[in-house]
Amino acid sequence: KGQRDARAMRQLQRREALLLSQLAALERERDEAVRSGEALRCGTGALQTALREVEQSQLEDRRMVRSLLCENATLRWQGAAAGEALAQARLRQEQMSWQREQAVRDEHWREEQRREEERGRGGAEGGR
Repeated sequence: KGQRDARAMRQLQRREALLLSQLAALERERDEAVRSGEALRCGTGALQTALREVEQSQLEDRRMVRSLLCENATLRWQGAAAGEALAQARLRQEQMSWQREQAVRDEHWREEQRREEERGRGGAEGGR
């Protein structure tokens, strides 16, 4: 009976050692899972922060695009207005040039008329 009890005691001790070994392995797995969970939480937090930064950057980009579109529209309008002003200035320049030419032609015509009158008077005085 003593040998049987000793054998049973050794079996129980082996079983206890096996169970303790399994428990230690499970605790290591649990600790690793906890570390992984913490790393995932940290990673998730970092990803959320990065996502917020990207969203903020996109918002700023959208604002900049809207601003550039407005500025572009203003510049196009100003360009069209400048083109219209240039066309008006060219038209006025052509009108002034035509008026100068007309004034020169009128002056030449008056000069011719005066010469004609002088010739007519000179010829009439010579015939007397």
